[in-house]
Amino acid sequence: MNKPSTERHQKPGPRRVAQALLAPQRWGEGVGGRESPPGLGAEEQRAMGRTELAARYKNPVQWTEHPWVVRVEGYQGNEPIILGTRIPVRVIVIAWVRQGMPIWEVLENWDVNEAQVYDALSYYYDHREELQAIIREQEDVVRWMREYPPGKYEVS
Repeated sequence: MNKPSTERHQKPGPRRVAQALLAPQRWGEGVGGRESPPGLGAEEQRAMGRTELAARYKNPVQWTEHPWVVRVEGYQGNEPIILGTRIPVRVIVIAWVRQGMPIWEVLENWDVNEAQVYDALSYYYDHREELQAIIREQEDVVRWMREYPPGKYEVS
């Protein structure tokens, strides 16, 4: 009789962790058939030009007056995101403005560079009413409960 393998219950060693982190990411199987760019680290984003980063999105990119903030049709409800990522500007705003998170912690939590963070904040201060409306909509619990009532969807 075969013994059950205990390999899957062991923690992966440093080599397996490194292989998983360095493995090329597959993309093109996004939600609803939309493709999204593979995550790039802050260093890779810094090395690439804006047009190269924008070319990584399948959907058309709508440029803003801020170099690191774009809108991409089909990403995050078409709200402003940080170029080269799928991070909405509202996430950085909530962390920085509302929660008082220091810049080093923002950089640590999301793989972005300082220019992207400060540009996202600059975009917020230039479009404060628009972003506050987006944040209010995201925080509207009553609307979300109506749209996705408890018990309607099974969690597996």
